[in-house]
Amino acid sequence: ASPVSEAERRHSCLGEASLPHTQALQNLMEQTHALLRTIQRLSRQAGPQTARVLSSLYAGMHQEQRRLSVAYFLITGSRCRPSQPALPLSSSLDGGLRTLFQAFQQRSAQALACADAVQDPCLRQLFQALGGQSEQAAARLRRLLEMLE
Repeated sequence: ASPVSEAERRHSCLGEASLPHTQALQNLMEQTHALLRTIQRLSRQAGPQTARVLSSLYAGMHQEQRRLSVAYFLITGSRCRPSQPALPLSSSLDGGLRTLFQAFQQRSAQALACADAVQDPCLRQLFQALGGQSEQAAARLRRLLEMLE
């Protein structure tokens, strides 16, 4: 095997060329952390049906957090530990689910905008996947609210 050239190393998937996008990764990790904490809070006041949906969303978000963390580590060589608190919620469960729905919509738009701005194919795929998963989560919350109506 031939040694990797400096140009190849810099432009590889999740390599040094992606360093300018680490702030976007950090923002998404902070957002994900806040969503995880929010889902936990809402789950405590939810009935069984809502709790099942929230539990499923939590599992997906936890996996996304790991994917973001690994991408950040591969690009920078260091770990990022998000500390964002839960989103501020209204006192009602419906209001909290509405807040969560809006946060997922915003996250989707942000992730898809990040995907459009990067050259790194691995990072682009990660951002696109996060955008799609956030759209799906928002749709699940909308269906849940329709069933609770």
